[in-house]
Amino acid sequence: MKATRSDFPILPQELIADILCRLPVKSLSRFKSVSHSWYSLISNPHFAQTHFTQTTNKKPDRLILISDSHTLFSVDYAADSPVATEIHFPSVEDESYDVWAEILGSCNGLVLALNESDVAMYLLNPSTRESKKIPESPFALNSVNACNRCGLGYDSMSDGFKIVMLSYYDGGVDEESGATTETNTIVSVYSLKSDSWRKIQGSSYLHCAGDPSGVYLNGCIHWQALRGSDYISVIVAFDLGNEVFWEFLPPPLVTNAVLPWFYPPVLGGFLCLPAYTDVWVMKEYGKKESWTKFSFCKREDISTRINLVCLLEDGEFLLSRDEE
Repeated sequence: MKATRSDFPILPQELIADILCRLPVKSLSRFKSVSHSWYSLISNPHFAQTHFTQTTNKKPDRLILISDSHTLFSVDYAADSPVATEIHFPSVEDESYDVWAEILGSCNGLVLALNESDVAMYLLNPSTRESKKIPESPFALNSVNACNRCGLGYDSMSDGFKIVMLSYYDGGVDEESGATTETNTIVSVYSLKSDSWRKIQGSSYLHCAGDPSGVYLNGCIHWQALRGSDYISVIVAFDLGNEVFWEFLPPPLVTNAVLPWFYPPVLGGFLCLPAYTDVWVMKEYGKKESWTKFSFCKREDISTRINLVCLLEDGEFLLSRDEE
């Protein structure tokens, strides 16, 4: 006798979500075509967050890079023979728009990237090849002398992803008009849930024109900055839940003159600070006394700048020289 739909029990939506969360990404991509409800469930950012938490360990095993041709590549460096795979996003408006200028941040498997064609930010999911165009912040400065720096993170309090934008004049003043901001930095927050920007209280920290994007760890986005009151270099953390800034000091032997030239990456779940041929690792988050120094070569052996790329499973650092 032929089975009909009514012969099978209807599973609760919570149980279906729990089962799907345990499946590999390739299977989920196929299952999105099962029904409208499954498509909505698997495409939901909350599902992506839950899936990431259940299927990955603390250290990521994939690297997203932009090539000289402004193409995104994915590298599975946990594989025996890592291979770079080109990534395209069919949901981007036009094939010619699938050209990327800069990676602005990453969090829990999602990537925030700047599109070179329309100079807009997109939130990308490299696993499912989905993308979402982020609207411009109405609070960002648009002067030629303005700097706008972003960071992507996950707010566990609201159970959603947020983008934080810092907008400021290099040096705090617009060289052409002489204009200044209410404080030194305008801060706006984008919520993926509401698909909208909000302006919050500004920041008194000073940022430089060449500062990189913020990095996410422990519910906070981090930047290197100068304290506005005494111009001491600090690492600034923006708490995504409470939407407030707090700070901690860099390693004790990293001077005020050295810190502005380096950025704080996150490797293997730890906040790090590269300084020439050394890597400082904050072993206990937020505790300045836990900074620990690792040296990977002698300073006289290196004549060019070294950047940290990632921390491999066996404890080795993957480095780049001269951005090559």
